Amino acid sequence: MTLSRPRSALAIATRRTIGALPLALALLFGGAGCQAPSAGADGATDADEAASPRTLAALRRAVEVARAKLVLLELEQVEAQAKRDAEIAAAMWEEMAATTARLANHERAAPLARAEAEHALEESRTAVHDAEEELVQLKLMYAEQDLADATRELVLARSERRLAAAKEAVTLEERKLQLLIEVEQPAAESALANKVLESAEAHRAARQDDELAKRAAALAHLEATHALAEAEEELREALGGDDSDDDEPAP
Repeated sequence: MTLSRPRSALAIATRRTIGALPLALALLFGGAGCQAPSAGADGATDADEAASPRTLAALRRAVEVARAKLVLLELEQVEAQAKRDAEIAAAMWEEMAATTARLANHERAAPLARAEAEHALEESRTAVHDAEEELVQLKLMYAEQDLADATRELVLARSERRLAAAKEAVTLEERKLQLLIEVEQPAAESALANKVLESAEAHRAARQDDELAKRAAALAHLEATHALAEAEEELREALGGDDSDDDEPAP
């Protein structure tokens, strides 16, 4: 039987040192925090350091930065959401105001304006009728009385002028009513309808922008949360899986 050559203590230590060298280099340059046994002066084995103090400080700083970015992002998103909520409320109020104005014009203002114009026309026609009756009565009265021709002509001419003015007033009121019905009220209705459409579109756009902004905010928050989790995980790995020395948990 062939016996193996006994190994010296120096050879054994050398082999152990060479075997642990790759792991030590990995730990020095940011490894996962694995432990490798090493022989001490008394022959006992203990764990190597998980990472250098400088590496741990850098990792802790990365966690703090990621956490601060997340907090800042949340504050910015709260402020942005409040601003969008105010814009939506303003757009909704504008739409309600435009709709109310159009409804009020359709149900009250427009009928009232038309009724007033028709009433003014009717009064003008009544004035024409009264002026015509007055002229007829004057002619009958002066036909029965023996008055000077100049006096009679003066009175009749004055009455005829009143009748002509009343007829002109009728023509004017008819034109005003026609203008109101055919031009002014349709234009007012069209303007109010356009205002309703514009305000409704603005309201819809504000809500759509809010939905898009919420999706973008959710994605940004997810990315920031993931970045913080990655930084914390790297720190835990550098500490060898023991997070007792880690910073406080993220709010």
